[in-house]
Amino acid sequence: MENTDFSVWLKEQMRAKGWRQSEFAHAAHVDPAVVSNIVTGKRGPGLETCNAFARALQIPPEVVLQAAGLLSPRDKSKDAYIGEINSTYEKFDRQNKREALEFFRMLLRLQEQREFDAKQDSLSPE
Repeated sequence: MENTDFSVWLKEQMRAKGWRQSEFAHAAHVDPAVVSNIVTGKRGPGLETCNAFARALQIPPEVVLQAAGLLSPRDKSKDAYIGEINSTYEKFDRQNKREALEFFRMLLRLQEQREFDAKQDSLSPE
């Protein structure tokens, strides 16, 4: 993953937590300049920074390391988000696990419908 890909991923993580860069830096116990340089894509994170980010985000370190391109996914078909999805899922009670599965199934149906609609649009004469 390139620095810009990681910076996009990191910004999504901060946005999900409602954190500004300074708040995230404080939670991760890193210098705010480090976060700024990573978010702007000027530099990528190292191992220690990834571990600090994982602790702050409360996700497994391998998720951050994979997002940063420092650790290859065990399965090449999985992306950096799968570890976080699994980690979050494991924390759910039985009811939330059922609802999460239904949500993923709904997203898949929506994706399939969009793909079908796009294919139909490309086949129809203008």
